[in-house]
Amino acid sequence: MAVYRITTHKRLPDHPGIKPWTNVYYADVPDLSSALDTGHVIAGIEVSILKNYVNIYKVSAVQPLPEHQPGASEVEDLTGTVTGDFALMLPLFNAIRIVMNDGVGRPSQKYFRCPLQEDEISGGALISAFIDDVNANYCGFLIGVGGICSNTGDPITDMVCQPNVQMRQTDWHRRQRPGFKRGWVAV
Repeated sequence: MAVYRITTHKRLPDHPGIKPWTNVYYADVPDLSSALDTGHVIAGIEVSILKNYVNIYKVSAVQPLPEHQPGASEVEDLTGTVTGDFALMLPLFNAIRIVMNDGVGRPSQKYFRCPLQEDEISGGALISAFIDDVNANYCGFLIGVGGICSNTGDPITDMVCQPNVQMRQTDWHRRQRPGFKRGWVAV
């Protein structure tokens, strides 16, 4: 089997001025088709914590370096299932942090934009009902997806949502090409 990088692509279709965003996962699966299937399963889990004004429009998969092979993407059309109010939405740089342990090395961290709303936080921390919902409906189901692993290929053994609101810039990404040493650069 091989480790694939699976990406789910999200947008706010009624608000074209807000840039789309992605979430990246890793899965140890036999082939590209299985990786895309896993991506569709993950997208089905993600909608359980996404607001109803968010749309998952694409799933893509590729083998990361050094085995890099041509990737593929498939159209997805899922809408979040959590009732939300766009007027209460916080800026997208407010995210939740999911810590994923593989029992081997440093935990993997996922910063997830739901997007958060004013009524889901209190004093810079997520309210306990929201944390419980994320742990039950996202972490609990995602841990059961076959092949989910860290970027090193070690199976994820535990996932938990952290209570503090996290800040993640929306326009900055780490470059993926080999030999690039500068770190964070603007897209």
